[in-house]
Amino acid sequence: MRKPYLGLAASKIDNGCGDSKTLNFGLWWRTIRDIPPHQLAARVEFEIKKRSLPQLPLSLRYPLALGKLLPTPTLRQGYLKELELANNRPSVNPSADSYTFTFLNQTRELDFPITWNSSSYSRLWQFHLHYFDWIRDILLVAYGQGEIDSYSLGKLQHLISDWIAANPLYSFDGWHPYTTSLRIVNWTYAIRAIPSLGNSAIATSLWHQLNYLHRHKEYFAGGNHLLENLRALIIGGLNFSHPHAETFVQIAVNQLSQQLSKQILSDGCHYERSPMYHLIVMNLVAESVACLWSAGWTVPEIILDYLGQMLQFALGIRLAQGTYPLWNDAAYNGVQSLDEVTSWVSQLLGNKAEGRRQEAECRRQKGRGRRQSAGGRRQKAKGKRVWLVTDALHQKLLGAAHTSISTNEQAKPNISQSPIGSFPEASHFGRNTLLPKLSEIADFSSAASSAPSAPSAPSAPSAPPAPSAPPAPSAPSAPPAPSAPPAPPAPPALPASVYDLHNWDTSCFPDSGYYILRHSNGIELAFDCALPCPQELPPHAHADCLTIDVYFQGQPIIVDTGTSEYTAGDIRDRERSTLAHNTISIANQNQSEIWGSFRVGNKAQPFNIQSGNSQDWQWVSAAHNGYTQPPLNTLHHRWVGLGTREIVIIDYLETFLDTNYISRFHFAPGLVLNYHPDTEVYECRLEKTSVYFKVLGLATDDEVQWLDASVSQSWYAPEFGQRYPRGILEVQGLLSTKSKVVCLVMKLDSQPEVTWRYSESQGVLEFEDKRCLKWSFQERCLSMDN
Repeated sequence: MRKPYLGLAASKIDNGCGDSKTLNFGLWWRTIRDIPPHQLAARVEFEIKKRSLPQLPLSLRYPLALGKLLPTPTLRQGYLKELELANNRPSVNPSADSYTFTFLNQTRELDFPITWNSSSYSRLWQFHLHYFDWIRDILLVAYGQGEIDSYSLGKLQHLISDWIAANPLYSFDGWHPYTTSLRIVNWTYAIRAIPSLGNSAIATSLWHQLNYLHRHKEYFAGGNHLLENLRALIIGGLNFSHPHAETFVQIAVNQLSQQLSKQILSDGCHYERSPMYHLIVMNLVAESVACLWSAGWTVPEIILDYLGQMLQFALGIRLAQGTYPLWNDAAYNGVQSLDEVTSWVSQLLGNKAEGRRQEAECRRQKGRGRRQSAGGRRQKAKGKRVWLVTDALHQKLLGAAHTSISTNEQAKPNISQSPIGSFPEASHFGRNTLLPKLSEIADFSSAASSAPSAPSAPSAPSAPPAPSAPPAPSAPSAPPAPSAPPAPPAPPALPASVYDLHNWDTSCFPDSGYYILRHSNGIELAFDCALPCPQELPPHAHADCLTIDVYFQGQPIIVDTGTSEYTAGDIRDRERSTLAHNTISIANQNQSEIWGSFRVGNKAQPFNIQSGNSQDWQWVSAAHNGYTQPPLNTLHHRWVGLGTREIVIIDYLETFLDTNYISRFHFAPGLVLNYHPDTEVYECRLEKTSVYFKVLGLATDDEVQWLDASVSQSWYAPEFGQRYPRGILEVQGLLSTKSKVVCLVMKLDSQPEVTWRYSESQGVLEFEDKRCLKWSFQERCLSMDN
């Protein structure tokens, strides 16, 4: 018997990094060949300036970085007036000896004056230090109390002034365009909430940062980074009453329209295909809209159309617990909750319908608008009244937008806009579930409340960026053991009313490649058959094509790994690897050539995507080409189906090389599978029931095993800075030069009694009640036979 092909370097590939830890010119070529020349040129220009300008004296740095700089204009009167705190403290306490910061679940106490850049910080933690996102947390507390306390006011004054003194122009990371963008927005909210902060020094620094950002947008990165630049230029530019500032705003608005037409797919998903970054982008667009309306500007229809489409996508991927699948780079503490973002965005769009009745007849508002107040009035959702709840800062932004729309009859600047086609009404298995009325949108997490709640907990930090110059990969080492508490907190119990409010219709997003099959009994089966990333923008891609997630009544059962850090190394490699996802690895290889921290060579492309209803089953099937190149020449096609109490996963593998395969299903922390040898079934006990697993189609050399959390080397990373050990159900074996089919049957409440037959690319799965699933593989497509 021939020895099976096990990959190029098993010791390296096992940690999910392939052969990426050696200097490989072919890998470099496959990484950069998809990047447009203008984007590569912009990267080279950025790196040259980043290294050379800081070496120049400030007298030369200013004209080279800022161009012809005008004197600092006066602040715009009335802009974001609703953010102002009622009682401003006139005095400022002396600075504290130290200040405590917590980012990415890591807490540091820093002496004052602050060391803003240190090799002891991770790059991502240092970025967060320069964001000043903690300003939002201070404002939320102040809005709840009705005033800002003296300690918080002093912290704001002293740390902003200290940053200005310690970070001269073009010193990094403080002047990275991404950190500059977030800081501009946060400082703007601070000086509008506390006018005493808008002194000459701070206003001048903001003006310089705006001029710098206008000339140094991240065209070399694109994606969410460029959108953050544009939000900052809009919100920060509106701060100043000057034609030069209005030029910044108008250019940014026009570019935002253009970028949204490029970055938002037809089904409403952001093209980086990360649910976390989708929410980040939706939130930044909404904040831009609210601030434009506050200043009396007209917002192009194309921006509002795309914002509405993004809202529908976000509602469609919402799981019963108010979370979303952790696909690609995603974590729950990288952005505010899905319910928070969708709640305030829905109110923002509703405000426009309320404030400007003539626009209610526009195509975008037909069938969606109803009267809503900025603070969130009670809405009807599926016949029940609930409260739309949003945090205090977003409530203030809603108030600013609403007041301006109601009192301004004429639009100020006339911003050009591009045409947009009609909104696609995607059919989900014959049922249109993509376009709920805004009046039916509710914050499900607060469904049981009967009155507006107090301001929510401080907002999560903004999502971290992809650093501009990731360090070179280090030498390979064994993957680290998970370091975290043994299990994450259990999700809170959901009130019965939540299940009445939750949309249990299946969500089908064929342009993004995301599908969530749902049944009203509480089963949710999420299937990812998406491209890993835009061809020219790979930083947040994972090798996860055809992965699945399974939830029952909000409780996670099988879930992807998530993302705990962005630092290059073994943890980052493993979290992006195919073996860290609920799919199949061939010859210990990754489907896509992920390497470094944010790089990808060859990218797996999904194809033959089909979906539908058949014999009381909802199903989706797809294949990918990640293993079709020599020497593997292997095809992986997966069919997933959701019945009334069952889930079926059929994997079809076809190869022209003797090799091995590994199929993994990563379970939520705390779950344990018990094996029943008499029926060859694994049982997982949940709170109110059990779910059973049976693997079919195995050959003599195949092996199924449960690896518990102590030996699996798998972890769940729902947040940056957190990793929780968990168990794996693993199926592995050998592939010979012919087709192979492996089937996993999951069933609630009772063990599955099934009969499995397969021969010559045709199969039948028969259940105890005589229901049958018949399928065949023809023309590289796995499909159901009626």
